[in-house]
Amino acid sequence: AWDDTRHNISIGAQHSISISHMPSFIKRLKSERPEISITLESANRDICYSQLMTRQVAIIAIYETSKIPIAEDQSLLEKITLGHDVLCPVGTPDFQNRLNDIFERKNSLPLIAFPRHVFLGEVFFSEILSDLQSTVQLNTICETALVPAALELVLRGIGIAWLPRFYCEEQIKSGVLKDYSDKFRKTPIKVVAARTTNSQPKVVDLVWKTLKNFSVE
Repeated sequence: AWDDTRHNISIGAQHSISISHMPSFIKRLKSERPEISITLESANRDICYSQLMTRQVAIIAIYETSKIPIAEDQSLLEKITLGHDVLCPVGTPDFQNRLNDIFERKNSLPLIAFPRHVFLGEVFFSEILSDLQSTVQLNTICETALVPAALELVLRGIGIAWLPRFYCEEQIKSGVLKDYSDKFRKTPIKVVAARTTNSQPKVVDLVWKTLKNFSVE
């Protein structure tokens, strides 16, 4: 996972965090520590955790919530909160007009969903679904485990999806997407970095120190 002589380190990150958070961190790390090279491994949350515990990667960056922590037993982990985010309903602006029909005429809400077995799907099913079903009927148009794929489907006006706000912030600010949190429930999520508490090579400590500068705590 790392090589002290070449100052190389492997970091595991959930797919969407690899896109939304890691580029800024890597840019900052390279400006502070240009001698360090990074291998960024993108994977599902459970794979990231498994890679950390088997020392395939030195550090991971993943989502967690108060109900779904990084691990039940965190005694072997050191953790940093890198950011606070929210899983929020997003769709194209024209859904604003369609929502009246959905609410008043009981038309179904076209949904781009995550499978229950992936983390964001687990959050949706445990934190969002019951409240949503009491408000509208749902029509799942497509199910995908990939946030980038869900975003593209939403951008094409196919349905509404619950996505990490930070991931689609640019599209919301530019007006091609709209956050419908005023109509439907949202729920907070955190981006955390973690490493094991056992002895670490110097390069890992250096990277961890830079990550701490990114901490919002």
